[in-house]
Amino acid sequence: MMKTRVALCALLMLLWISGPGAGFAQSQAPSPSVETLEQEFTDPLTVLPQVFLRDTFTPANFGTHVQTNGAVLRAIIPRIPPNTLLPFAQLVRPTFTLVTVPSSRGGTRTEFGDAQLFDVAILPWPANETGVKIAVGPTFVFPTAT
Repeated sequence: MMKTRVALCALLMLLWISGPGAGFAQSQAPSPSVETLEQEFTDPLTVLPQVFLRDTFTPANFGTHVQTNGAVLRAIIPRIPPNTLLPFAQLVRPTFTLVTVPSSRGGTRTEFGDAQLFDVAILPWPANETGVKIAVGPTFVFPTAT
């Protein structure tokens, strides 16, 4: 039992010592493809298909003893020509929420929030060389909250 703990501690120390150096060496010279992917991922008008899951937990609220929680599921579904009706890129972004809120009878209740649908077309003007992107489209909010 004691030998196992010593071996585990030695392994953790070895990983702790060698880990930061290896990570630092890799971060010094990222490849251009990683930089391009990072820019595409953080761009709000990206054509990369993505799924986001965000959970917000509050362990205590002022004046109550209940815990609240909010979960948001959001997907980005790109439609790129020739797979779209429009001659330019289109982004469809549905959003679903699930929230836990205080109940009037004490305790909490978990319910669905309103569903949202964000549908935009990325305009080809101005050109990509300017670094400016413009998108136009509607946002729909469906009253699906319980």
